[in-house]
Amino acid sequence: MIFVHTDYYRFYLFQFKINKINSHKKVKNLMFNEIKKISKKMIFPTYNYDFGKNKIFSLYKDKSQVGSFSEYIRKKFINKRSLVPMFSSCSFFKRKSIDFASPVDPFGKESDFDLLKKNKGKIIFFGSDFAPTYIIFIEKNIPGGVPYRFNKFFNGRIKRNSKIINCKLIHYARPKKINIKYDLKKILKHLKKDSLIKEKKTKSGFRYLELDALKFYNWSKSKLSKNIYYFLTKKSKIDFLKK
Repeated sequence: MIFVHTDYYRFYLFQFKINKINSHKKVKNLMFNEIKKISKKMIFPTYNYDFGKNKIFSLYKDKSQVGSFSEYIRKKFINKRSLVPMFSSCSFFKRKSIDFASPVDPFGKESDFDLLKKNKGKIIFFGSDFAPTYIIFIEKNIPGGVPYRFNKFFNGRIKRNSKIINCKLIHYARPKKINIKYDLKKILKHLKKDSLIKEKKTKSGFRYLELDALKFYNWSKSKLSKNIYYFLTKKSKIDFLKK
């Protein structure tokens, strides 16, 4: 099982440089086929954050807001999109879901991220920068959680064609008035130093990063036990403690 973060633009530039392909349709199809060769069990984020404002998640109409390739996947596997407001995902394999759990917890038991951890899954960054949503799952599930996040509840509705489902979403939120930022460069540097993240490449030569979800969880748990603000930039830590 693999959770895939993507950056279509970087893959497009690579294909244009190597193979002189400039058709977006061809490049997206090629990108999908390249990713599919890595694993038959892929999960793609198709996040749409509008639920936080309008309290409505339309399964078939709400576009992905996390990149053009993610939107390509949403259209391709629309019937396999999870009914999870804000943090929906698509896959091309059958998986246990939390679609009708009440309340819906995108970072709780049986979530995409919990399944990654339980099944020794991988997180790959296919052209994208290192910025895993999985970090929020780690923050929520370590004993006591982290002090700079809290459970925020949203009551809303999910639309699936003509069917409307009332739902409650648990969002592990950050304070609005404080600009909390992760020190992703530091985290990536430390992961590389400890040989926990690997650089791989496809047969065509496109490079991507692969991270073991369970190992990342345990490694992060150890880091946070020593410094609960480990994930944050120094400025974010100072700003939060000043509040």
